[in-house]
Amino acid sequence: MAFALAAASAMGAAAARALPVENDVGRAPPQPIAAAAAQGDTPDRRALTLTIYQNGLSLVHEARAITLSPARDQLTLLDLPARLQPDTLAITLNSTVHVQRQRFRNAKWTPRTLLQAYQGRPVLLMPRSGENGQPRRGILVSAAGDNPIVRIGKRLEIGGPDTPWRIALPLDPRVNVAGPALNLWLSGTMGGRHKLDLIYLSDGLGWQMDYWAELQAKQLRLEGFARIVNHSGGDYPSAKVRLIAGDIARADRISPIMMKTQHLRSAAEASAAEPVLAWHLYRLDQPVSLPDAATLRLQLLRAEGLAVQRYYRVSGNATGNGGETPVRVRLHVDTTTAEQPLALPAGTVRIREVGADGEPRYLGADRIDHTPTGKPLELALGTAFDITARRTRTLFRRLGKDHYEVGWRIELRNAGTQPVTVQLREHLPGDWEIVQHTASHERISSAIAQWAVAVPATGTATMSYQARYQR
Repeated sequence: MAFALAAASAMGAAAARALPVENDVGRAPPQPIAAAAAQGDTPDRRALTLTIYQNGLSLVHEARAITLSPARDQLTLLDLPARLQPDTLAITLNSTVHVQRQRFRNAKWTPRTLLQAYQGRPVLLMPRSGENGQPRRGILVSAAGDNPIVRIGKRLEIGGPDTPWRIALPLDPRVNVAGPALNLWLSGTMGGRHKLDLIYLSDGLGWQMDYWAELQAKQLRLEGFARIVNHSGGDYPSAKVRLIAGDIARADRISPIMMKTQHLRSAAEASAAEPVLAWHLYRLDQPVSLPDAATLRLQLLRAEGLAVQRYYRVSGNATGNGGETPVRVRLHVDTTTAEQPLALPAGTVRIREVGADGEPRYLGADRIDHTPTGKPLELALGTAFDITARRTRTLFRRLGKDHYEVGWRIELRNAGTQPVTVQLREHLPGDWEIVQHTASHERISSAIAQWAVAVPATGTATMSYQARYQR
């Protein structure tokens, strides 16, 4: 069913944003702030602080100033995000005014539900494009199904897609088309200017970390960018922004750290990481505006001259199958060589280098976990082209109950013009030991043995071992 929204002449632009609230028994609906602008009850947002987490959650702290007349005990706030979590609202006024009740409404309209909201209310029948006639006023009697019924005088008109008219809905302050709204019922001394504090959680506003790493011979230049995405259904003008790096629990959608964040210092500082319990906090130097559906990208960190080593790795499983095995190209980055301590939030690292022609080349991307200060970075670039590996099982026998012996030969081939060292990693089950080998190994964990094998240019190298294990 096609319809239009038409503003009644007696309603101004401010009234068009007013939220109509369903009547409570024995009480009038709260007076919308926007509709009461003529009385001076206009909310004034004095401060807005966003603490944004990496899992699409944010803690919003608003400080507003409102003017209440002595007779006012009801209030409606409009400019709130659609994905606000109502169960997390914490509202504080000054000591003379208290919030007795609150109600958050976020109507999501469709043509059918909007018609149903106007059932029993005045509507207009408008001629469709190309049809003659004048608008006619009527009462929407029924909005059920696809054929609304409108009473005009002493007759009923039944609508549908083939009728020569369409329904236009005059704006009605009792039907909220302005979006989310928070209704407050107040008690205490109402008159005068009051400070209103709002704290709440909202979904849909989060941030992620993106990195560019430029490989420069044996050094690496690293730049980190925070990407803030707002899909909360709300706008945040001139907000102070704090970014929390780390994983927080969301049991029942609330974590104690979120409500404690409001006590952090609010003075603008450089965007260096601060510890907050088990997480890191970054403060943006300047306020930023985040309209709904916007993405903001800004540089958060930069490090020059990080020592880097390129190496190759082959991973195998002692109980697996043989055959061709990919040789992975990896980078080992020593973060302790940075000029300042370097803690890296989880994110995607994209690697490039500048070729001999001066043009950049994209080498690949890898995702890193939260990396504390002093921990090296291990980045996977992809599969080597000139270096290949083949694993061949040479032995497998059962020694007794749950006791086995296995042997493998790994042949490495280098078609390149430079010698390389390949890191071989073998995963072994249970309680194991290497009983024979052609090169010494390192036990790097309870399940992994590692060898370093030098492979000459345009040549081959072979490493063999036998292991016994108990499952």
